[in-house]
Amino acid sequence: YAGPVENDKITISRSLIHQLWENPIDNDDNFYATMDISSGKTQNDNAPMIIWRGLQIIAIDCFNGSPNEIASWIKTRLAKYNVPITNFAYDATGHGYWMQGLTNGVPITYNKRPIQEYDEYGNQATREDYFNCRSQLIGKTEVLLKSGYISCALPKDLELPYGKNGSLRRFIDVLFDEINIFAPTTKNKKIYYRSKEEYKTRFKSSPDLMDTICLRAVFELDARPKKQPQAVVSECTYDALYDSKSWSRNKGWWN
Repeated sequence: YAGPVENDKITISRSLIHQLWENPIDNDDNFYATMDISSGKTQNDNAPMIIWRGLQIIAIDCFNGSPNEIASWIKTRLAKYNVPITNFAYDATGHGYWMQGLTNGVPITYNKRPIQEYDEYGNQATREDYFNCRSQLIGKTEVLLKSGYISCALPKDLELPYGKNGSLRRFIDVLFDEINIFAPTTKNKKIYYRSKEEYKTRFKSSPDLMDTICLRAVFELDARPKKQPQAVVSECTYDALYDSKSWSRNKGWWN
C-alpha cells in the first residue's frame, strides 16, 4: 500500500518543539550542515540548509536560484560556517546531477535500505527494524527530540520562506506543522514513516524543514566518540601571555 497514512498518531508534541530552546547544548564542537535539495525556485519546494554545532541549530539559509548554481552556493555556505564537506548531508533523491562536484559529502537516498549503525565500541548494532533509510532517520530524530539532545540557538519567531509562493512564516509555526512527519506505522512488519510524496498528498505542503533536521541524524548512527576540532589560538593570545609573564617578573612575582 503506497497511499497516505490514515488515523495518525503523532509521536512528537508541540511541547517537545518548545523544549528545543530549553535543552542543554551537547559537547560536540564539530560543525555540520544538512540540506533538503530542490531547485530553489519559488514555484518548487523550498531548499533550506541548516547549520549545526554538534546537535544545536545555529543558522538556516535558503537557496534561491537555478539548479546549476546549487553546488557553488553550497560551497560558499560551507566555507562561511567552516563546515567540512564530509560533515554535509543532503537529500540525494533528486537533483543528483547538480551535486556531482560535492563527492565528499554524505548523500542520502531515502528509499534505500537503512544505514548500518555502530555502538560506542565500533561494533555493528541493530537498534530498530526500519523499512527504509528515511524511516530510520526520522525514527532516530524522534529519539533525539524526546531525549532532549537537539537544541536551537535561533529565535522562535524567525521568519522563513514557506510553501511554493515563498510567503514568510515563523520558524516555530513551520515546525508545529511539520511534526506530522512523526506518524509511525508498519510496512512489511517494519517501522515505517510516510514518504515525502505521501506527506504532500495528505497535507498539501512539503516537510522541507523537518526533513532537513532529520538528515542530521545520519551522523549519530555511529555512536563512537567523535574527534573534536582543535582549538584555534591566535598569535595575539600568546603575546598577551608573554607580556603578562614579563610584567609579573618585573613585579617580582616570578623567580
